[in-house]
Amino acid sequence: MAASAVNTLMGDSLFKTVFSGMVLREYEARRVFAPLVTTKPITRGKTLDFSLMGTVDPVYHTAGHNIIESSSPVYLKNAAQAKVNVNLNDRLVASTLVDELAELKNDFSARSELALEMGRALADRQDRLLAQAIIMAALGRRNSAGSDADLYTGEPDKGGIMTVDDSGTDTATRTSLLDAIFKAARQLDLGNVPEDERYLTIHPKYFHFLAASTDAMNKDWGGTGAYADYKVPRIAGFQVLKSINIPNVDTDDEPDAGENNELEFTPTNMEDGSGNNGQLWGMCFHKSAAACAMAQDVRTEVEWKPEYQATFMLASQVMGCAALRRQSSVLLCAND
Repeated sequence: MAASAVNTLMGDSLFKTVFSGMVLREYEARRVFAPLVTTKPITRGKTLDFSLMGTVDPVYHTAGHNIIESSSPVYLKNAAQAKVNVNLNDRLVASTLVDELAELKNDFSARSELALEMGRALADRQDRLLAQAIIMAALGRRNSAGSDADLYTGEPDKGGIMTVDDSGTDTATRTSLLDAIFKAARQLDLGNVPEDERYLTIHPKYFHFLAASTDAMNKDWGGTGAYADYKVPRIAGFQVLKSINIPNVDTDDEPDAGENNELEFTPTNMEDGSGNNGQLWGMCFHKSAAACAMAQDVRTEVEWKPEYQATFMLASQVMGCAALRRQSSVLLCAND
């Protein structure tokens, strides 16, 4: 759904246009996770269903048998299926009131800086929620499920956690991290997750372990990246990205009033129910790991308030996100 701008300021049409453009441009540039998940628009209602479809078992046909009515063997086998409900959150707003006199006294453009901050604020909150949804998928916890549970017969197992041993030297930690990433790729393969649109996102606190790894960049082995750029584009089939919005401390995932999906966990002590636990570092996942219902992308409003002698500026959006396919996400966590 394309982002739109709604302006109510009388006069000063140039500022209205520039303000909307700055918010939207910063919002689009700042987001990391939005293009990496399954997104659908919602035009009515407060929830949107995302379908989960199992496989269809093929059967060899015997000449003369009715495919629909035959009971021995049974040819007609409908695919197992289920759905995940994604609830819309309340309207998320970023707003401010710019006093005209204070603006005249400033030696910088307050409005342009505030426009950028509004775009960043909305993008960062959306990224944090989407990151939480991807993490919940690896734990097998979809909406309304307090623990891992099959949603349909034959659903592949959750991706779970790959442990990084960070108790030794930096060199040993780098080796352990690379090993965990390749194990995560193997886990996605075992879940029959498509090889395209796979991503590795890691918190900046730990990204240097990848960026400083000659193994990850060794072109003799097909590696990519460069020390000078502090970038590692791909590894183990994953496109590599870093994001400050991956929950890293306990307060990062605390739900705010108005957030209506199951996204709560403890990032400093991740538990997947199989004995693996520790500090969250990042996620290896496919686009099908999380679902986003978008009711209204970024909308901006500007209005002069004569009773305050100030300009009111607002940016808002309405969306919701939740875990979708549990086999499509694997967590990278340090050991205790």
